[in-house]
Amino acid sequence: TIIRVARAAGVKWFLPSEFGLDLSVPANSEIPLFAGKIAARNALEEQATRSEGMAYTYVVTGAFADMFVNPFHDWDTENHTVVVPDAGNQGQSKISFTTRQDVAYYTLAVLRRFDQFKNKTARVASFTASYADWVAAFKSVSGVKYTPTYEPLAVLERRMVSAAAAATNDPTTIDFKYIADQLHAAMATGHGQLDIDGKKLDSDDMPEVSPTPLAAIVADIH
Repeated sequence: TIIRVARAAGVKWFLPSEFGLDLSVPANSEIPLFAGKIAARNALEEQATRSEGMAYTYVVTGAFADMFVNPFHDWDTENHTVVVPDAGNQGQSKISFTTRQDVAYYTLAVLRRFDQFKNKTARVASFTASYADWVAAFKSVSGVKYTPTYEPLAVLERRMVSAAAAATNDPTTIDFKYIADQLHAAMATGHGQLDIDGKKLDSDDMPEVSPTPLAAIVADIH
């Protein structure tokens, strides 16, 4: 694997493609979509225990803010509607977001802090917002009113079970909806927020980065 090759080549510090949900959260680590990332984590953590092991850091960023409002996440920017995954709170669950540009800036900030993040997770975000916050921002910033439709979490879960069963017999049946449902279920249940369960945002201590606000993303869309 690339991890073994990197270690054999003398790489001292490895940052895997972690950008996304926090997989240290047990519920997220069980999401089928992330099985490959969990395997990579296990391999990194195992080799790091050796006498000359390669250090690692997981840079966790939450959802990509500048790629959130699109059909994959059930936003219709022409008709101004959005389907909100709902765990009973009408889209109030908070989600951590980072723009791709800020991901780059925060990753550079992490690289300047080897001792702080050696064999640890760096949690960074441009901002934290719920679906309801996005809808409100569109109205206040751009004057565009989005109409939400709330899809119960139970509906997502039934659809995921059905898709997983089909994929067992025929992996080619896996589609973007099944992938999106896994992410949306995590978001609806609050597992898309990075600073929960006693965890903090390390980006709060990176003053050299000026994060992009929600209002700026909204203004670029409408």
